[in-house]
Amino acid sequence: EGNITCQNVWWSPDGRSLAWSDALGIWLSDARSSSLRQIQSNRIKIMDPKNQESEIKVTYEVISWSPDSRFLLVKIIPSAQGVQWYSVLDTRMERLVDIPGTADFLTPTSKIAWTNAGDLWFASSSDPQVEQDAFIQVWKIVPTHNALLVAGDRYQLSQSSSGALKT
Repeated sequence: EGNITCQNVWWSPDGRSLAWSDALGIWLSDARSSSLRQIQSNRIKIMDPKNQESEIKVTYEVISWSPDSRFLLVKIIPSAQGVQWYSVLDTRMERLVDIPGTADFLTPTSKIAWTNAGDLWFASSSDPQVEQDAFIQVWKIVPTHNALLVAGDRYQLSQSSSGALKT
């Protein structure tokens, strides 16, 4: 048997669960019962440029738990390098949902984080190659909503002539 490298180990804020990723996917361990289960495999389905569904192999970087200890923010990194994006993994329903507009090509130009209220704030820097100004997108996590993620406020960021940041 080959060695499996465990990456990005994270305790949930409530101290009840431990999540980590390895070459096989994302795992969750319950601290009370010592149970262990794989909640996401290393293969996901995507829509290719021809709008055909394809299955690809990926690795995950667990970024952080949501404040309520239910959701994981993860970075998805396909085996064919060049792009990566962020997703939310519902640990109860074992459902992975991509966060729209978070793809980074080659050099990451964005940051993402949970707020204390459980929303996600995604910040992207400006990119003159695609004529995109810097912005912040707020995402609400709504477990009862079919899409799981609901777009909140979006703030376009620009610099005034004095150099101050304005929205």
